[in-house]
Amino acid sequence: MSFLLAIAVSVLAIFFDILLRLLKPKEVFCTGTRRVQQARQGRNILNHSTLEERAKPNERLVRVFEIENAFTTTDPTWHKEFVALVKTLLRTSDKDWKEHADFASDTIHQVVDTTSTQSTLELTVQALVFRLVIVKFFPDTPAPSMQDIHFITLQINSLWIASKYCNSGDSELVSAKMHLRKRIQQVFGSDTADGQNNPLNIILPAYETLWRIVLRTFLEVRFRSTITEREQYRILFRDFMDKPSKDSFEQQNESHASVHTVVTEALRLYPPTRRIYRDISGERVAIDIEHLHRDENVWGKNAFLFQPTRWATENGKENKRSYMPFGAGKFECPAKSTFGPMLIGILVGALLSGIDGKFELNGKEGIYVLNTRPLENGRQAYSQLGFGRRRDGDEGEAGLL
Repeated sequence: MSFLLAIAVSVLAIFFDILLRLLKPKEVFCTGTRRVQQARQGRNILNHSTLEERAKPNERLVRVFEIENAFTTTDPTWHKEFVALVKTLLRTSDKDWKEHADFASDTIHQVVDTTSTQSTLELTVQALVFRLVIVKFFPDTPAPSMQDIHFITLQINSLWIASKYCNSGDSELVSAKMHLRKRIQQVFGSDTADGQNNPLNIILPAYETLWRIVLRTFLEVRFRSTITEREQYRILFRDFMDKPSKDSFEQQNESHASVHTVVTEALRLYPPTRRIYRDISGERVAIDIEHLHRDENVWGKNAFLFQPTRWATENGKENKRSYMPFGAGKFECPAKSTFGPMLIGILVGALLSGIDGKFELNGKEGIYVLNTRPLENGRQAYSQLGFGRRRDGDEGEAGLL
């Protein structure tokens, strides 16, 4: 009977996979785009990019978010000042890391303890990430309410999506932008129209880079791993959260996995920036990071599988040229080396401690998550994915309600 049930679940998963892919809306950009799917060519473009070539494709973000940061400016002086500011904000001592780890753990436990029986995982992850971003980058800002967080993150997501389409109504964009501006001013005391002092200059690259990769890393280690792997991940992240540091981040277990390799593999399979855009002599060019990270000619037949231990092998070490989750060249993300990956580790560790074996995924979205390789990397792929406490109240294998 259990064998037949397993077959039925697999068939349903395949059906939903096909259906969702067919119904998935296609992006319709206002200009044609040439995709670059060779690492050498992509790196060459990024190594020689100018501020103007980088800023042009990001004009849509200026239009909806009124930001003026390193992604959108053509002013070399402001670019230099902004990058210097970010590097200062990224400085984090071991004491700071421990405080961040404790804050994230306390936050997720509070969120889980106060939610209803069924909750949306995406909203839970977004709330956790947003709160830690505020604590790290805006330490003097009073903690926003959960209502403020949900409103701001929803508006950011909606505006981000709308900005990609040429058929999005201007009146709708203006209305949503005004609502976001008002709430940002209430929470942060700063007007988004104030260009260089817009809080979204920091929030967008921090929060937007983090929440989707944190969600997918958590799904991989908590719900898509084997029983043995899951226990190994639990111990690995528990030890890291107890004493978070660069050394504990890179400490390998008996399977040659570490929190570092788990995060590195997640960034390979689910790069936060799927394509990096440049405008070169009027031509829109997209370096296809997701393709480079999943190319079987580079990573082998298991390129679409989540396997952190690949980074302990020659295959992983030799193919780093095709690995660009934080970009490359003179404009690569300053959080690349330590801060970004470690913060992902902290957030995933907090989720593992708060949403433990007493919780399960629910509904058809849960079936889809557990039975597809790899996870969808789209912004709205798991907006309806719910989770809740196991009905039997016991800890057990990952599964469905």
